[in-house]
Parts: sequence; C-alpha cells; structure tokens
Amino acid sequence: MRTIRPVTPYPGSPLYYHAIEKGLLGGVEDFYEVKHVNSDLLAVNFTELSDDEYYKALHWANKQLLERYFEKKKISVQNQLDDLYGNKNTNFRGFRQT
Repeated sequence: MRTIRPVTPYPGSPLYYHAIEKGLLGGVEDFYEVKHVNSDLLAVNFTELSDDEYYKALHWANKQLLERYFEKKKISVQNQLDDLYGNKNTNFRGFRQT
C-alpha cells in the first residue's frame, strides 16, 4: 500500500544543503534530534503553506488515496465472488491479493 509522505532532506543530499541555505534547517543535530521525528511528519516545510495547512492537504490526499485503494480492492473481491458463484468457477482457490 502506498501513502504520500513529506519530502525529507536527509543529511548529505542536495535537498539537505538547500534547507540549510534557506535557513530551514540548522544542521545534522537539528535534523536528527529535533526535526526528523517520524518519516510521515514534516522535518522541513519547503512550501508556502503553514504546517497545519500542509498536514490538512496531506491528510486529504492520503484519505483519497486510501479510499480509492480500498474501493478497488472491494470491486476485485466482488468480481471474484461473481465469477465463483455466477460462473461456478472450479478453478477458484480462495481470495487472492492482486
């Protein structure tokens, strides 16, 4: 399953040096001890959005992604049911992840 995560400027990467240049990050200690607490949360906000606005947008995007993922899974299982019982599919060997 996929989710959308904030971009993370890991030390040594060009983005890391860009964050330092822009004053968004104070260095390695700042990154590891203060900013990078969870890979699903912002370490550095490179956008013009406030952190709260960013999280609201990220929440919305991931909710859409998950809803579509599970809707697709639901349809897949329903199609398997239709094939099994509607077509009496003798090759059916249980529900499979696809």
